[in-house]
Amino acid sequence: MRAFAIDAGDTPPSEFRIFKAGANPMTKGTFMFTAASAAKIMADYATRGVDMVIDLEHEALDATATRADSRDARGWFNLEVRAGELWAVNVRWTDDGARRLAAKTQRYISPAFGVDKATGEIVDLVNCALVAMPATHDAPALVAASKRRMSPVECSRIANALLARLRAR
Repeated sequence: MRAFAIDAGDTPPSEFRIFKAGANPMTKGTFMFTAASAAKIMADYATRGVDMVIDLEHEALDATATRADSRDARGWFNLEVRAGELWAVNVRWTDDGARRLAAKTQRYISPAFGVDKATGEIVDLVNCALVAMPATHDAPALVAASKRRMSPVECSRIANALLARLRAR
């Protein structure tokens, strides 16, 4: 399953993966998303009874942020667990969030979450932020880096290279 679902190009996704099942390597360590993580986060989400928010660069959580729109949402989403992974679903982007994705000023998602310090297990999801530089290693971009289409020759070259790699295994 892909980590996100988008059309080629600039269409903002209506869903994206927040955490993989198991280990999630990030710049501040590797954090574990387990069945217990999923149960706790989904129970907290149900108790709150409101949509989750996507902010910009974690500014909604920064007490020192001074921009007038620092606390504004860039999108809203619901949560779902799929095959042990945590997904944002039914994502609705604000005009500013969609504009930033289309302009590619921010292309990644960064979750803000709580961790059990003794185990490294993820125990809470605060929100997600639209960011330019995610802490999550190998984070997929929410929109394509370029609209440039490959020529048939480029497609053939890449396909042949992939086939050669598969045959070499």
